[in-house]
Amino acid sequence: MTNELNGKVAVISGGSRGNGKAIAHSLAAEGCDILLVGRTETDLVDSAAQINSATGRRIEAKSIDLRTEAGCEAVLTARAGITADEFKQQLVDKHGVRRLGQPEDVAALLAFLCSPMARHIQGVAIAVDGGGTKGLF
Repeated sequence: MTNELNGKVAVISGGSRGNGKAIAHSLAAEGCDILLVGRTETDLVDSAAQINSATGRRIEAKSIDLRTEAGCEAVLTARAGITADEFKQQLVDKHGVRRLGQPEDVAALLAFLCSPMARHIQGVAIAVDGGGTKGLF
C-alpha cells in the first residue's frame, strides 16, 4: 500500500480481537498510530504489543466501556483532548449539524421504509445525519 495514513491516529473499538484487531493492524501497517479500546485490558495490551511488534507504530490500549457516556467522553479526552460538549460544538461549527441524531431518528426512517408509503423506494442509501452529508444541491 502507499502509507498515505502516515501520522494519522485511529481509535479502534473492539480492538483486542477479530475485526477490530485486524483493522487496527491494517491501519498501523499503513502508518497510523492506534488507540485500541475495549473492555478487557489484558487482551487489549496483548493485541497492542503484537501490532506494535509487527508494525513499529505507537499503539495505546485503554480499557473503556463505550456503552456509557463516560466511556465515550474518555475516548474523546484521551485522543482529541476535548470534552463531549466541545466535540458537539465542532460538529455544529464545521458541518452545520444542529443536534446529534437519536436512535428514534433511525427508527422513524425504518418505520417509514417498512410502510406502504415507501413502496416505490428501492435500492437507495439514505443518510440519517441531520444534513451532515453534502448533497448535490
